[in-house]
Amino acid sequence: MRPLAFILALCSVPAFAQWISYQAPPNGACFFTRSNFRGERFCLSANERMERLPSTFRRKIASVRLYGNAELVAFDQTDLQGQALTIATSVSDLGKSSDAYAGSKYWNRRIASIRVVDNPGHVHSAQTAADARPAVGACFYREPSFRGQYFCLSLGRHPVPREFLHDIESITCYGDVQVIAWDHEDFTGGRIRVWSSAPDLHEFIREDERNRNWANRIASIEVRMKEPKEIQQRENRE
Repeated sequence: MRPLAFILALCSVPAFAQWISYQAPPNGACFFTRSNFRGERFCLSANERMERLPSTFRRKIASVRLYGNAELVAFDQTDLQGQALTIATSVSDLGKSSDAYAGSKYWNRRIASIRVVDNPGHVHSAQTAADARPAVGACFYREPSFRGQYFCLSLGRHPVPREFLHDIESITCYGDVQVIAWDHEDFTGGRIRVWSSAPDLHEFIREDERNRNWANRIASIEVRMKEPKEIQQRENRE
């Protein structure tokens, strides 16, 4: 490339690219061009808005992940106009209707402008709901390192709440417990056993599929007391 052409190319970089964030905010939202939080993405903090999405993302958003106390108001036209949808929890696939958003299928690849708002009352976050953590049990987080939205369980078998289905990336254990989790909702399918807190499920490789990990895979859970040490050692060898 000639020097002048190179300078012109630098000057032509969209303003959007100069300030856009690709890092997940502690309180805000990230937007993805593919379902299950994959593909190209950008992020906004709470109380930020974008009245006209750049062509890379305009009417191409397929999934949305929320962090902290943020909620999203999405519009199907630019300038925050047209039909609007308020989203208060992460949606892994806007192409599928969910229990929480019966009309979400309409919004797959239709969002043209967005506003992210702060609503401290809509969800318990890891910073504000410490009293929800059990003395004996486990908590399950949407992000690695025990961050983001979470829910907690006591001893027993439990289906994963719908809003967290296949959306768990770290686990904290409280008391002398272990966690057994499955990738199907009926306690079947692939299984993982966690003996202590797991800060990043990306590091737990599936035994049945060595090229895949356990992040965003869990659908049903059992929390139980740890078994005697010799039984643990035997099962670890299996």
